[in-house]
Amino acid sequence: MNAGEVIFQKLLDGKIQYRIPLFQRTYNWREEQWKQLWQDLMRIYSMDTRRKHFVGSIVTYPIHGLPGDVNQHVMIDGQQRITTLLILLGVIRDHAHQAPEKWPGLPDEIRSTCLINEFAEDPEERIKLMPSRRDREPFDDLISNSRILDGTKQVAKAWQYFDRKLRRGDNNGNSIDLKKLKICVTDRLDIVSIALDSSDNPNRIFESLNYTGMPLTASDLIRNYLFMNIRDVNRQDSAYDKYWYPMQERLGRYLDDFFWRYLMMDGSLPRNNSKDIFDGVRDLIGQQPTEDQTVNALRQFNVFSRYYAQLAEVDTSGLTTATVERIHRLNQWQVDVAYPFLMKSLDHIGSSIKEHDVLEVMRMIESFVVRRAACSIPTNSLRRYFSQMAAGVDFKNFIASSKEYLSKKGWIWPSDDRFREGFLQFQVYNRTRLSRANLILWSLERAFEHKETPARTDKIEIEHIMPQTLTAEWIEALGPKFIDIHDRWLHTIGNLTLSAYNAELSNMMFAEKREILIASNFSLNSSLISLRKWDEEMIEERGRVFSEMAVIIWPR
Repeated sequence: MNAGEVIFQKLLDGKIQYRIPLFQRTYNWREEQWKQLWQDLMRIYSMDTRRKHFVGSIVTYPIHGLPGDVNQHVMIDGQQRITTLLILLGVIRDHAHQAPEKWPGLPDEIRSTCLINEFAEDPEERIKLMPSRRDREPFDDLISNSRILDGTKQVAKAWQYFDRKLRRGDNNGNSIDLKKLKICVTDRLDIVSIALDSSDNPNRIFESLNYTGMPLTASDLIRNYLFMNIRDVNRQDSAYDKYWYPMQERLGRYLDDFFWRYLMMDGSLPRNNSKDIFDGVRDLIGQQPTEDQTVNALRQFNVFSRYYAQLAEVDTSGLTTATVERIHRLNQWQVDVAYPFLMKSLDHIGSSIKEHDVLEVMRMIESFVVRRAACSIPTNSLRRYFSQMAAGVDFKNFIASSKEYLSKKGWIWPSDDRFREGFLQFQVYNRTRLSRANLILWSLERAFEHKETPARTDKIEIEHIMPQTLTAEWIEALGPKFIDIHDRWLHTIGNLTLSAYNAELSNMMFAEKREILIASNFSLNSSLISLRKWDEEMIEERGRVFSEMAVIIWPR
C-alpha cells in the first residue's frame, strides 16, 4: 500500500481512469455538501497566498490490463468528493467555452488534462471517472457533451448548483476568474491518496473507513465486502447483474431485514444493527473467501431472497393461493420471527417436502402463537424458539418433527381447556395491533361458512357492542358494577363484531345497535337476534360460544 498527499491534478494526470464499483452507492451529495465545498473554494480563491486546503482521502486499487490500455483503478472510497470536483471542472469548462475570447484555450485544457482521455481507443475509457451504473449515462452526458438529459439525477443537480454559483460571482458579487478558480480546484486542493496493491486486502481498508461513523446500512457493507472479493471486473459485473441487482430490486427496503433473518437460520440470534449483521454475514462466508466462494454466497442469497419476498408478501409468485392466504394470516399476526424457519422450509419444497406440508406447518405456527397470546404467555422468547426451529426440525419427517418441536416441554403450546378460558378473557382489541383482532374476527366469521359472508373491504371495521365510552344510558343499563364490567369485557371477543356502520353505531344503546347489526350479512351477529339486553352475562355467553369455535379454528 502506498499513501501520500497529492494535489488533485496529480490524480488526473496521464491516461488514467477511476472506476466506481457498480455495486457502490449512487452519487448522493446534496446542497449541504456542495455549499461547504464552494465556501472552501471561495476562501482559497480570495487568498493572496497559495495556501492549500485538505479535502479528504481516496482509496484505490489497480485493475491490471493489457500494456497500452488506459491505466485503470477501482475507487473504493472518495467517490462523492471526486465526482463533485469533476462536475465543477465541467461547469468551469462550459462557462469558459461561452466566452472563448476571454478564456482562450481554457476549455480544451480542462477537457484534455482533467476530464477526458482524448486518445483512448475504447469509448468506455474516455472519461477519467466512470461512476457506478445508475450515474454513468448522466455523468457522461455532462462531462463529454455538456448537456443534461435527466435533471432529476443528483449529478445533474450538482451541475446546476455550481452553474448558478458561477453566474452569481464571488463573495463580493464580482465575476469569477475562471482560470484562477480552475487552479484552486486542481492545484490547491490536497488529497491523501491511498493506493493498494494486489497483496493488500481492500476489505480491511474499507471496514476501517466505514466503522468510523459513515452512514452505511448492513446491506451496503455486505455488498461492498462481497464484490471487493471479486477482483475480476467482468465476473464482478456478471455476479452483480445475475444475483445482487435482482435481489436488491426484489426486496428494496427489506434487504437489511432479509440478511438479519438469514443469519438466524442456523439458530443464532444476532442483534438487529448494521455492524452485527455485517459481521455475521462476513463470518458466515469467511474472512478471506475466494471468488468462487463469494459468487456461490451471492447465488445463495439471491435464492433465499425470493423466499423472503414471498413471506413478506413483496412477491408471492410461484405459490398456491392457499399458501399465500396462510402467509397473509401469519403476517396479520406479525409472526415475522418465524421467517428464518419458513425460508428454510420453502427451500426444501420439491426435495424432501411439498408445498402442502409447509401449509400445514404454517397452520401449526399460527395456532401456537394465537393460543399463547390468548393465554397471556410472554412473546419475548419467540425469536429464539423459531430461530432454533430452523436448525432443530428434521425436514425428512417435516410435519411430525415440526409438531414435536412446538410441543416441547417448556415451549408452552396451550391445551384446549387452557385456550378456551384464555380466549374468553383475551383482550382481543388492541389499537396498536388491529391486524390481530381482524384475523380473529374474520376467522370466526368464516367458520360459520355462510354463503353470503361479506367480502373483506376497508369499509369493514371492528365494532364494540358495549361502547368504548359509556353514556349515562349505558351506565344505567349495566348497573352498579358498570366500571368492573367495562374494564373486564370491553375488548374481549364476546363484545366485538364486524360492521360497516362503525361511525353510525358509535355509543348507541343496544336495542338500536341490535337492529342494524342483525340486518347485516355477518354471522357473528346472528346470536343477537333474540336478545333484548346487553350485559356481562350476555357478553360472557357469546364469548364462550366463540371460544369453542376458536379451539376448532386453531387446533393444537
